[in-house]
Amino acid sequence: MLNPTLLQPTLEVAATRTSSAAAATVVSRSSIASGTQQATGPYCVISKPCVLGLIAKEAQVPLPRYTLESLLALQQFSRNERTAHLLHNLKQGVAICGYELQCYPFGFASQPSVKHVVDNYLQDFQDISELQESMGDNIVWSPEVKAVMSGIFTRHKGTMIDIARGVLEFQESLRSQYDA
Repeated sequence: MLNPTLLQPTLEVAATRTSSAAAATVVSRSSIASGTQQATGPYCVISKPCVLGLIAKEAQVPLPRYTLESLLALQQFSRNERTAHLLHNLKQGVAICGYELQCYPFGFASQPSVKHVVDNYLQDFQDISELQESMGDNIVWSPEVKAVMSGIFTRHKGTMIDIARGVLEFQESLRSQYDA
């Protein structure tokens, strides 16, 4: 497991490209682990806690381990209880996947295909969070839940291909940096 104190992702705002050797300059760098980062962007809105911070916080909690008996015990839950259980664990799972992809070293997460996958995980987390917030304590299987699940499924159809493409992009970027 990753050491969260060493590899906490950061929110970086890069300046425009200069004409000389420096490709981009970091203008602002702040930890997103607090969950209350006030930044702007597609996943950070001024009036709400930063989604990236919430993901970092959620990713620190390990997913529960299931045995065959515990999975069979889920049959005794009502449909609504299973829906709440699914949403909770799915939200935690996408948070862990998105967070850990961001934590890979040497700029792997900066490859376009990997960024696309991370953006999908961020969108999943945001969709599930909004759904849970709108339903409150009354989580029921509904067309809204089905739409969110379908959206997640559709977004992740090509995840393995995107990661494989990201590995190739990463290898090419390393090759271009060190073979020159």
